[in-house]
Amino acid sequence: MCSAGILLFLIALWAAKTDIARARGVDRIVALSNLCFAAPLAVFGALHLAAAEFLMPMVPSYMPWRLFWAYFFGFALLAASLSIATKIQVRWSGLLFGVAMFLFVAMLDIPGALASPRDRFGWTLTIREMLFGGGGWILAGNALRGQDHGQGKSILITVGRVVIGIATPRTSPESPSEN
Repeated sequence: MCSAGILLFLIALWAAKTDIARARGVDRIVALSNLCFAAPLAVFGALHLAAAEFLMPMVPSYMPWRLFWAYFFGFALLAASLSIATKIQVRWSGLLFGVAMFLFVAMLDIPGALASPRDRFGWTLTIREMLFGGGGWILAGNALRGQDHGQGKSILITVGRVVIGIATPRTSPESPSEN
């Protein structure tokens, strides 16, 4: 998993070298935004490949070929991470990754969290995967900028922002800080 993350990091740096060279100041960090999104995908993809038999029981029992889906999603995550890191077909990889995350939330996370409502781990997974899905759709919408795709780009960005806004905890300025 570490090797996948390091390799993707190097690939993304190479792919972003022109953007980094053009950027000034804090914009150099922004030039690495795709890297920041793609690196966890590479690590999770390698995890799915290394621990497919461990992850197989998490695939819903009504789905045939459960081991196949564990491996398939591992390869899909690696492909999406490469696509995002190299900025090749990001609109498709972001869109499909977001769809996959929202399917995970609907098929796995929400039923699991509702089965054990006091278990924080189930709710944490639900929120994490919703945030990843929303981020994928924002990434896809941003990749469509400058192209004539009508409202598709703004809908993806808006839905992604709403999902992230709902999932992000808020504190009021009046609330006392915890020490």
